[in-house]
Amino acid sequence: MLPFNNVTNTIDSSKQLGIGKVVRYCLICGDKSSGFHYGVLTCEACKGFFRRGHNNEFQCKYKTPCVITMENRNDCKACRLKKCREVGMNKQSHSVQPAKVPIDPIQQDKLEFEWISQQIRRLHLSTYDYSSDRMMLMTIKDLELKNKTETLQHFINEINSDITSFVFFLKSVPLLEEMTPEDKSILMKRHAFSIYLVRSAPAYTDNGFLCMNGGRIAWQKFYDVYGDLGMKMNATATEIREMNFTEAEIGVFLMLIMLQPIPMEDVVQAGFQNVSLLTETYTRFSRILNYQLTTRDPENRLYDKIQGLLDEVNAINNLHKQSIDLIKTNITSFSLPPLFADVFGILDIVLDGPAVE
Repeated sequence: MLPFNNVTNTIDSSKQLGIGKVVRYCLICGDKSSGFHYGVLTCEACKGFFRRGHNNEFQCKYKTPCVITMENRNDCKACRLKKCREVGMNKQSHSVQPAKVPIDPIQQDKLEFEWISQQIRRLHLSTYDYSSDRMMLMTIKDLELKNKTETLQHFINEINSDITSFVFFLKSVPLLEEMTPEDKSILMKRHAFSIYLVRSAPAYTDNGFLCMNGGRIAWQKFYDVYGDLGMKMNATATEIREMNFTEAEIGVFLMLIMLQPIPMEDVVQAGFQNVSLLTETYTRFSRILNYQLTTRDPENRLYDKIQGLLDEVNAINNLHKQSIDLIKTNITSFSLPPLFADVFGILDIVLDGPAVE
């Protein structure tokens, strides 16, 4: 079983969200709020920023709209002020209202979605090897791989490393606190390769597949291993990149992949425990992603593409089982990390070590 049992959730207990629970976080940057300032629930820092800068006309020095967080809120005054105005800050409103003023349900959802998005962005970046910052620091070197076996072994190690990082991501994702470790493990195993494909989408470059350590696998060697599946992986990765997901959006999209409803026959066979919680959580994350995407695409064109992407990654996830069959057939040719073997159902075959508990 995946290592969810001894989870220490890094999110402060006062910030854990239950469905319908009121959260009090700054609508601008996600920091803890101190009340309503200029008509909007904000932190002291954003209150002061708006008070000083509300009449200014700043210029953004970046090409795309900046995502404002408590960590980077001082980086771009233009986008921060734009966010203040978008959420309704108004100098004519009373400067401060008591924090206990009731919030209407729509505003409450907006606050919760903003806060969850900020947390997922932070968690995703801390467990992700293909962030733009890390890729800029990579020293790229073409890998000399002798044959298919050596190339596939390299991918086994890559996938295992990414799954390990994703498990740490899952430990602290908001809204998953009530889900049992066993149910998380079942969901993770069902969609492991889909998750890896989405997380590794930036690795599909013009000149080859870029590994986490900067090593590059030529496309011919990649296709020698994956064949037609490799073509589909590359095409889908391109579609994912063209969506221009933010770090928060990609994190929520990964949750949608993992939390997809399970057919009833599979529920019984796998021993999945809480179907109603799964449905409720999937719906919640779907609403969050819809909110995120419509914020930058009011016409909803981006969100309309999500189901198509889900269908594509699901199909690739199923086709990847052929690669697993190849590994099983030639088990002695590979060195299998225990976590990889557990996730992809190779535990009944000789392993390097014990399954991860």
